Amino acid sequence: MKRIAILGNSIVGTKIIEEFRTSPESHQITLVTFEGQLPYDHRLLPDYVNKKIQLSQVLYQPKEFYEECHAQVIMGKEVERINFRRKQIMTAEKEAIPFDILIITDTPADKFPAIKGTTKTGVFSLRRLGDMAKVAESIPFLETVVVRIEGLRGLEMAISLQERGKEVFALCPEERLAASLLGEEASSMIKEALEGKGIKIITDNKIVEILGDSDVKAIKLRTGKVIACQAVIFAGLLPDFRMYHDTPLKINDRIAVDASFKTNLEYVYAAGDICEMEGRDGHAGRMFPPDELLEQGKVVAANLLGQEKNYVFPLMTDMVKIYDISVVVLGEACLQKGSPAFCQFNRDANTYKQLFVDKGILRGAVLINREDEKESVLQMIGQEIDLSQFHVEQNPLEAKREPELSNPPETGYRPDEPQGEGAENGGSHHGEFQQSKGL
Repeated sequence: MKRIAILGNSIVGTKIIEEFRTSPESHQITLVTFEGQLPYDHRLLPDYVNKKIQLSQVLYQPKEFYEECHAQVIMGKEVERINFRRKQIMTAEKEAIPFDILIITDTPADKFPAIKGTTKTGVFSLRRLGDMAKVAESIPFLETVVVRIEGLRGLEMAISLQERGKEVFALCPEERLAASLLGEEASSMIKEALEGKGIKIITDNKIVEILGDSDVKAIKLRTGKVIACQAVIFAGLLPDFRMYHDTPLKINDRIAVDASFKTNLEYVYAAGDICEMEGRDGHAGRMFPPDELLEQGKVVAANLLGQEKNYVFPLMTDMVKIYDISVVVLGEACLQKGSPAFCQFNRDANTYKQLFVDKGILRGAVLINREDEKESVLQMIGQEIDLSQFHVEQNPLEAKREPELSNPPETGYRPDEPQGEGAENGGSHHGEFQQSKGL
């Protein structure tokens, strides 16, 4: 009987257990979780803090599911290290959990930035249920919370805390909100919506120190400003891989895996947000949505059951809801600096579309309040549409192909022609695509 140990709180592990439930082969599966919690969907944490859902709804499956699948669940024990030579998970209580196959889906903690004071009580990681449960419990005692956002990550938690009646500061290290993703018009649209509800936005600044004795009392910014607060929440943190230092496991920024999620060790797999696949730089560092995590679990299980299967990355899709503003991110929507991006902004309708183009090929898009175009834009990205075929004065989904045009318009996107003054100014004209700055 093969012993399979799954390490972490990702729903990848739950899906693997579910896939093995129907297997005719006999396996002994042990799930070792962190934070004293069963695997959960981190995307639901803002709703949990906002009391829109209960803790049980954050968990992907209840305790009874694991019992029905005959999986042993070990919670609440501190994992100290992995002995790869002896194939054992070692706990702080000196208990050894043996395995033949190890599947890593998470790390015990996240890596906080090198800021003095991050070990104080009141400093939290956004994607950890254990941390957000403490925030939820502390709501009656909190007056002011600082959320250090990363791109768009963290904004939904800032909104949840504002709706719970807290003073909220959203701190953005970039010169504007999501500067590497959104043009100036879109950033301003979101900033105005947040500030209209009372959330205070601070851009182009960083925390240099968290003040207080053992508990958080304030933060100090790079500019010298001090903001009194009782909690600091960090979004976009990297997993903390210190447990794997000085081991044979290959780690770059994340655990290196092949297309089957196998690591450099024959008996070790890694999947979820903690792994990186060779040749998939566009996916490195992102937080996978639940459907992709579940598919990764299927691929790992299939390979362990003797079916050779590689993971095929779908086109990236993500959505953030900011009050009544929906932001949909599709494909490779954060290309390297120098890759052109073009935007269409309709202030009256409060809509925005931004296209990311590489060598004339549509690679990604951002749609704000234009969810109805999601599927058609995804189809265009998947087909690698060459936008140089079109003269994009209007929505390229509606643009007509005109390969021969003797007198091109003064506005709009022509990859083979210099951009006009409107493009340099970021483009806020109705119905016209203009080149966006700051991307």
